[in-house]
Amino acid sequence: MVNRDLPGTRSGIDSNYFEFQTDISRRLGPVNTRLRVNYTPDGFSATEEAWWIELNGSVSVADATRVSAAFANRAAENGADYNAWNLGVNHGLTENLALDVRWYDTDAHFRGDRYDGRLVAALTASF
Repeated sequence: MVNRDLPGTRSGIDSNYFEFQTDISRRLGPVNTRLRVNYTPDGFSATEEAWWIELNGSVSVADATRVSAAFANRAAENGADYNAWNLGVNHGLTENLALDVRWYDTDAHFRGDRYDGRLVAALTASF
């Protein structure tokens, strides 16, 4: 269970909610797969019950490089319903440093900039 609190939200907006999340993973030959289900009975602002269901797959293409993709569906009572996906490459630069470059997008561009596609690069360090 995850509790989310969004400080700085306008007065009168319900900005605290909790989510339940579960993952099921399985290796199918060279492909690692994961099914993620996320549920909240009372989401952010006016959103009430909401579900996020995502299927993810990744495969190694070199010693330190993985390609992955995910497809998800969000269904929400009094909130935005949409499909989302991402496709990216993660490359280990060193034993403790990795670079991930990924395209994120949805089928809900009509909802505004927040739902438009974008390219994101992330540099992560592990200790």
